[in-house]
Amino acid sequence: RTLQVRDAQEQSVAASVAESKAEEVAKYAVLVDVGGIGLSVIDAKLEEVVYAGLLDVSCSYRNTRTDHEFELKIGRIQIDNQTDKGPEIVLAPDVTKGEGRETVHLSIVRSKLYSKMAYFNYFALFLREMDLDLEETFIMRLLDAAQNVVDSSTITVPEEKTEDLGSSGMKHLKFLRKEWTGGERIYFELLQLHPIVVNLSFYGTGAMMQRASTEGGGLSYNPMFAAMKALGVVVTNIDRAPINLNALMLERPFATQQELVSSIRKHYRSQLITQLYKLVGSFEFLGNPVGLVNNLGTGVHDFFYEPAQGLMKSPGEFAKGMSKGSASLLKHMNYGVFNAASKITGSMSKSLVQLSGDEEYIKKRQEAQSARLKQTSTNMAQGRQDFANEVSEGFMGIFAKPLAGAREGGASGFFSGLGKGLLGAVVKPTAGLMDLTSQAAEGVRNTSKSGDVTRRIRPPRVNLGDGILRHYDARSAHGCDAMRRLRDGAWKDHRYIGFCALDGTEAVLVTDKHVCLHNFNTHEEKWEVTVTAITQIGVNGTTVSLNVAGAKGGPKSMACTDGRYAEYLGEAIRRAVSLASADGRRAGSGRSSEYML
Repeated sequence: RTLQVRDAQEQSVAASVAESKAEEVAKYAVLVDVGGIGLSVIDAKLEEVVYAGLLDVSCSYRNTRTDHEFELKIGRIQIDNQTDKGPEIVLAPDVTKGEGRETVHLSIVRSKLYSKMAYFNYFALFLREMDLDLEETFIMRLLDAAQNVVDSSTITVPEEKTEDLGSSGMKHLKFLRKEWTGGERIYFELLQLHPIVVNLSFYGTGAMMQRASTEGGGLSYNPMFAAMKALGVVVTNIDRAPINLNALMLERPFATQQELVSSIRKHYRSQLITQLYKLVGSFEFLGNPVGLVNNLGTGVHDFFYEPAQGLMKSPGEFAKGMSKGSASLLKHMNYGVFNAASKITGSMSKSLVQLSGDEEYIKKRQEAQSARLKQTSTNMAQGRQDFANEVSEGFMGIFAKPLAGAREGGASGFFSGLGKGLLGAVVKPTAGLMDLTSQAAEGVRNTSKSGDVTRRIRPPRVNLGDGILRHYDARSAHGCDAMRRLRDGAWKDHRYIGFCALDGTEAVLVTDKHVCLHNFNTHEEKWEVTVTAITQIGVNGTTVSLNVAGAKGGPKSMACTDGRYAEYLGEAIRRAVSLASADGRRAGSGRSSEYML
């Protein structure tokens, strides 16, 4: 223990000095708040591939007598997959961790007292835990889009010297007067880089291997494929491998820029090497043992921690802690065990499919897998139907494959097709049964998942296929997105006519064949009528009513929030009825530029 004796007058003087410094008025300050910044990546076919967004951006700068103070806060960073293949969310914060915190927080304080050197009082960077989900087909689409940009880029940027910029009216910008030299030393009182945690998932489809084995298939060299080919390993899925990079804190470092960058790079390189075992332990064909251990560990921790915390307060809190800890243990145990079971059976099914030798069948399975990645729930009815289709297709292939082979290759094609048919009769039903088992395990697992679901920032841009890049239209984007989601995509090939949001929970979709009232967020169907059954359309103020032939319960009514929306919806339904009653050539023309944008 220490006893300190101070002069009261001296202490009051010191306190007043500290207070005056804290309340020092800035020479000037700049504060910029932006609701969001978006970047859309569009390929050569004018189809949107990626949409990246920075949401709730706040940037502030203060210039005081002694310091430059800079602070950047980004509420959310999200990268969306706008294609119809793979998971919808590529990069986003983990919804179960760090709720209420910014995704990125950068704080820098630089001193003005040392004019001949870069002196930083404080430098700190915080990054919230992130989820990174990659899918093989999506990566290829992104690489193709980047390659198209490189191939078509013919712009050359002339080199400009600082003297030219100074003479053109920018001479007052001080940072142009002196170039940054790599040998200049930098001093930090405290350099703090917080831990970085990324949960990595990878979904392989075999698309890269297939393209690399096809002559003239786009990518001239694929390092990932070359490494896997050398090791003789087939691309496997990785399920939420937790990559944890420890924090880096440097107190009073005094070094050049190259030395600091080298030190930081060395730190993160060593951290990545120590995390490689988690990638191997997160392979789906092993059942993701790392994820299983993490889930069980969390459940056991809560089982003992929650009652102990409650015991320190009261017997009632102890009982609540026991209930909460037991629920957490059962929840995490259920999720970990059934997640492992679904991953193992799914990987076995995926491996069996490759043995069939049926390229059309393999491609159809890849598309079905990509579609399942977008679903937030498990459809067991669809799973049973898929299993029945697999069995039927397997036995029908015994007769269909030899006939198809004979038409293409004669006798040799017949025997080749016979082999494929017999092999498919075993492989396809077995793969279908494993898929059904995997989906059943997923259904049980999903009962333990958090109810929070991350959704796209906005629906994909509508491409009419006429070679014209139009401004983004939210109404058409939501309407076409609803067409792709309703009834598991059964309406995705219909012609879009109109879309109208009634309130915060309901919306109406109008196609050339159906009018459907559904939930705006979940796309759960409330009711639908065929366009040909509509006998009368009425618009009265903000209400649109439909008389439907043979319908029970009277007219279908839709209450809009504004009379203009009601007029628009009524006109869209009239257009759909007009198209349905037109001649067969116009009705069967399919998608065209006749979208009602």
